[in-house]
Amino acid sequence: MKILGREIKINKIIPLLHRNPYASVIGVINNIRQRTFFERHLGGHSLFPSAIAIEITYLCNLRCKTCWFYGNSGIFKKHSSSESLDFESLKKLIDNVAKYSPYIYLTGGEPLINKATTPTIQYAKKKGLVVGLVTNGTLLNKENAEKLIQANLDFITISLDGNEKTHDYLRGQTCFKNTTQGIKNIIEMRKKSKFPVITLNCTISDYNYKNLNDVFEIAEELQVDILALQHPCFLQKQTIKNHHNMFSKIFGKSNNLIDGYENDLASKIDPDLLYKILSEIKNKNKSFDLRLYQDFSQGDMSTYYKKEKAINHRCISPWFSAVVKPNGDVTPCLGEVMGNIKSDSFMSIWNNKKFKNFRKVLNNARFFPACIRCCGFFLNWR
Repeated sequence: MKILGREIKINKIIPLLHRNPYASVIGVINNIRQRTFFERHLGGHSLFPSAIAIEITYLCNLRCKTCWFYGNSGIFKKHSSSESLDFESLKKLIDNVAKYSPYIYLTGGEPLINKATTPTIQYAKKKGLVVGLVTNGTLLNKENAEKLIQANLDFITISLDGNEKTHDYLRGQTCFKNTTQGIKNIIEMRKKSKFPVITLNCTISDYNYKNLNDVFEIAEELQVDILALQHPCFLQKQTIKNHHNMFSKIFGKSNNLIDGYENDLASKIDPDLLYKILSEIKNKNKSFDLRLYQDFSQGDMSTYYKKEKAINHRCISPWFSAVVKPNGDVTPCLGEVMGNIKSDSFMSIWNNKKFKNFRKVLNNARFFPACIRCCGFFLNWR
């Protein structure tokens, strides 16, 4: 079964089926939708969302160099944002979408800063939804770890960039020990339970790609369930300019979100060396499941890092998922706003005139300039 385009192995699926039976049935339907993509013939209409990513807050206690919010090219580098979603708005959202059983994916900022995060998980679980959380792990003390487990969280993804020196350098402060202790706290507090499934996620960058074996060893030592190695989302200045020009012409404006993806340094990664390192890691004996996002061939990896060229043929993400921003805005991607959950219901926005027009334009274009390295672009990858 795939969740957000990512394959989850059968040993993880069986407990998930028992834990969320209705959501699992909907998950099978969504797999069929993704594989056939028959909705491209529906004039911009989508049946229902399969995943909703909720950026529950823009607040964050770190300043990571590669972050598109607060990083070297981040859109909040000079002017930070404190916007956060309140619990009542989140309850309204969950009530509105619950019968469609989308995967709820809580992120930020750092979601554990928002006091509404744990109650939202608990409420969504009572509605029978599958819920995941992405965190930097620094706030996962024993109290917070226990609260998340008691709330019945299904998945937790904890970001780690390398060994202690590399991680702390990239995160902008000393935090490696807090993050790894947070993982230990989750493992200790969940005891014999399989949930939440723990993913250690490492975003590959020019800072750490030569030392990814360090992350492998840390994952083994911590005994996580999954190690995910993820290629970076980055764009060069000309691609960003082309995207803004295209969107301004078609939609009358273009959101500045993609400006945060500008990163010329990532193009300096040696794709042949990276391919060799990843191949060695894939062939190692391991106690966890290994995920590569994406698992490129050597040729595709070279194209990804050295050319501003798409290696997938079509983006289907806006038919299946959307992001809810900390101010309530709903966007299919690229920051383009289709409506706001504080004034309209999510499902009324999902197939409103603006959203359907966005899908129609994308269906004709197949993908936009800024799509080429977005993780959502690979929802139908292979």
